[in-house]
Amino acid sequence: MSISRRNDLLINIFGSIALVVVIAGSGKTRAEESSGSMPSLEEAVMPDPTPLAKINYINPDIPEFRQPQYPGRYYEDAVPDTLDLAERAGLAVNFLTETLNPNQDYTLYTTVQLISIPPAMIHMTSDLQAQGKYLEVLPMARVMSGSKQNLDIEHGNMQMCLKMQGEDGLVYSPVSGRPWICPDNPQNAMPVNDGSIEQVSCLGYGTGRMLSAFCIYAQKNPEGPWRDAARKLVGGYQKTAIVEGDNAYMFAEWLLPGQEVVKPETRPAGMAGGVIPWIALGLIHFDRTQGHAEAAELARKMIQYNLFDMGYFAEDGRFLEDFPKHPEWCHAHTHCMGILAGLYQYEQAGDEKFLDMAAKSFDWYKRHEMSKTSIGYFPEVIAGPNFEHPEAFIVMSEICEVSDMIIAAVKLSKLGRDHWDDVDRWLRNQLAEAQFTDLNQVTELQKKGYPELSVPQHHRDYFYRDGQYTTENVVNRGLGGFAGQPSINDKMGYPERFHTLVNCCSGNGVRTFFHVWRDMLTYKKTRPRMWVGGGESDQGKLQVHLLLNRASKWADIHSYIPYTGRVDVKSKQEIDLEIRIPEWVKPAEVRCEVEGKARKLSFDGRYAKLGWLRPGEVASLTFPISERTETVSIQGKQDYTLVIRGNTVVSIDPPGKYLSLYHDRGKYRQGKPGTRKVTRFLSDEKFDWW
Repeated sequence: MSISRRNDLLINIFGSIALVVVIAGSGKTRAEESSGSMPSLEEAVMPDPTPLAKINYINPDIPEFRQPQYPGRYYEDAVPDTLDLAERAGLAVNFLTETLNPNQDYTLYTTVQLISIPPAMIHMTSDLQAQGKYLEVLPMARVMSGSKQNLDIEHGNMQMCLKMQGEDGLVYSPVSGRPWICPDNPQNAMPVNDGSIEQVSCLGYGTGRMLSAFCIYAQKNPEGPWRDAARKLVGGYQKTAIVEGDNAYMFAEWLLPGQEVVKPETRPAGMAGGVIPWIALGLIHFDRTQGHAEAAELARKMIQYNLFDMGYFAEDGRFLEDFPKHPEWCHAHTHCMGILAGLYQYEQAGDEKFLDMAAKSFDWYKRHEMSKTSIGYFPEVIAGPNFEHPEAFIVMSEICEVSDMIIAAVKLSKLGRDHWDDVDRWLRNQLAEAQFTDLNQVTELQKKGYPELSVPQHHRDYFYRDGQYTTENVVNRGLGGFAGQPSINDKMGYPERFHTLVNCCSGNGVRTFFHVWRDMLTYKKTRPRMWVGGGESDQGKLQVHLLLNRASKWADIHSYIPYTGRVDVKSKQEIDLEIRIPEWVKPAEVRCEVEGKARKLSFDGRYAKLGWLRPGEVASLTFPISERTETVSIQGKQDYTLVIRGNTVVSIDPPGKYLSLYHDRGKYRQGKPGTRKVTRFLSDEKFDWW
């Protein structure tokens, strides 16, 4: 394949994200034109850039609204030094706020390049596509963690998003001052900018998430502008959707203000139609929060088209091609969003065909030879044997589809198709390890001074231009973000990638943390119960589906896994407690104590039934934990030896070269759990509808 053809293919497939890897710059950069030479990245610290011209928003005059508030209760606790999603969410708040550019109205940077010398953050076309993902998940991360870091930045970001909503209700990103938003070279069917384009709207991806975000803020602040903003955005989707009987789709992928909505000659196929679920899920959220039957019906028709009539999924659930010109090539995340849409639609209306198709497609991808389900490694790209493709897109994952599969597994489990062990494995390994939590790891990497970590000239020419990047305090600001395309053993994909952390993957990773954190417990209130000796109190059944650290208003869970097989549950009210034990534990091996006294267990499938606990009582389950060794192969190119303790990978060989996954997990093999003091947060808010 020629270089020009390869670049053209990757541009069409991945849009601006792929440009980080393959674009070879030509001509002078803006910096060179203005100053004659580009400053040395190794010597200069480039602060957050200001726009190259005034940013002209389509709706500059927005109503005032209060800074978001997150009411709840804080308390101190000592917890096992094991995976804690609330703590991880607090780190994510750092990333979700610090990677917004304060000098450009808090627009986000598409990528954080930890591995380059020096580390940098870059604005790209994808800024506009992922903005809604940040706005949607930041409240979730705060509800989990109680973090109040950078509330002013969140407020500024909210203001910017409102300024981008046009009279037609759609969300438009201004191009003025930020020419990379709509460049003069075509990408993913974007309009080619001849200098006359001032605003551009992406009909899908982040704007669908923007609708969900508006619904969240409408719940948080009913007197604010968010309910009206959500209603207007729904109206914009209704006006730009083409409805044909039982099917619906967007008339185009991109829109300019005032552009006429015309039915296309051919219906969208492949990735062009694969973006539909993002909008459909936003419409479902709108109906769940505000009761809007027309939005729900439009969502159903969109999902009907995506799953059944578009030709994007085979009858057996198999992913079909994304580009007719390139058969046997599938982008997993776009397909997985269809799986999630089918599950949401089943929850919404109970139509079995949506559940069946979603479950079949989930099972097909899970069984695929490139998927490694013992750790949650799912390939970004699935390509058939006859596809002429760059090797790079075969041997790496993408956290977007890893996140999608975990959420799908949670939803299927809640529907009675038990995938809780899949959730546990995939969460503890590929997803948790993809989050950047170790500043020292990058510091040590930079000290080693790999020559290949210097920024290539073609990257400098295309991305490191005035107004488009910063090198200021990048490593600290990137803490809490997620790798975009990790390999099986490194946060960097193969061959080496420079965009270490990516905004879309980070938004999806946080979204998954919230799903798992929220749904790992199920509480059902029952009638008041009389205790022997007198006294009456409200009580209910608490089911614990995953053995992770978790604070709740019903009980606090302390998990010592994978150090040792032990979980403690401290009740805060009278609860009838059931705990699901992992599949690697035999029921006969489980022991239970309540307040130090042995208690007999009964089982309902995988659930140990502990019976009643009074407020303040602590129940402890203990069971053996063992290690096993497993060898996995990625496309027959490389074998990896994994040591797995319970469901947790504690060693991988060979290790990663740069930002190695599982690099600090040897401590788990010692069997001696440590504890740490934390500040717990119990939010007054919940997003059950989401």
